[in-house]
Amino acid sequence: MKLIPSFEDFSIINEKLITFGNKAYPKYNNVVIMAGGAASGKGFIIDNLLGIEGKSIDVDQLKVLSLASNNLYNKLKTDIRDFDELDLKNPKHVSALHTAITSYKWADKRESALFQQIVTGNKDLKPNLIFDVTLKDIFKLENISSNVINIGYKPEDIHIVWVVNDIETASVQNTQRDRQIDDDILRDIHRSVAALMKQFLTNSINIQKWMNGDFWLAFNKKGFDSAFDKSKFGGSYLKEALTIKIKDKNKPIKQFAELDNEIIDKIESYTKVKFK
Repeated sequence: MKLIPSFEDFSIINEKLITFGNKAYPKYNNVVIMAGGAASGKGFIIDNLLGIEGKSIDVDQLKVLSLASNNLYNKLKTDIRDFDELDLKNPKHVSALHTAITSYKWADKRESALFQQIVTGNKDLKPNLIFDVTLKDIFKLENISSNVINIGYKPEDIHIVWVVNDIETASVQNTQRDRQIDDDILRDIHRSVAALMKQFLTNSINIQKWMNGDFWLAFNKKGFDSAFDKSKFGGSYLKEALTIKIKDKNKPIKQFAELDNEIIDKIESYTKVKFK
């Protein structure tokens, strides 16, 4: 008898591709927050299931960008006489912009180019951003959300994918990583993430204050929640995966009563956190 249902046990399984705004591979203006404890396999989900391509960005880098975005325009107003709007065809504006960006010591050229693209580019065509975080408390979500909104992204285009891995499996995978963390810390983080998600699902925290896009669960126990098959062209491809959408863009998040009991049971068995 199976204690933890796998994808074969579920009567309703979403397509394996995780999409956002009911669109596969949107090119612009989306922010995806990949939530999950250490060694939960967020990289696997990004590589195999995420129906979006975007720039991976560190939370600390985002803080610099958010703070600088307002300061940048203030500096340009000071450096350029009669400055009203940035004109990238004006050599004087381009020179002043380069000087301003350099003054913030964005040493990494790739990051500097991304920051310039976001701050000064087409406001309707901002690059997709992907954050790989634990999201173990509401302050992390608040921080990311407020900063991306500050640089022009909309709440309805901020999405969350919670990668739910079995805590025991994550513990083993942690020992196989080049960068390991203390096992007690790993377990505490996994439980903290689950506790925050429980608050979302019970509506004790109104998640729409910080994001109003899509919210997905991606179960990710290795060899249990996904299945690969061989391709006739050689190699293999992901044939099955257990992903469940619990919130649509501009819609409320589903509550406990709207979720199948076996889904809740599976979350509880993986995280060791009681949800009901």
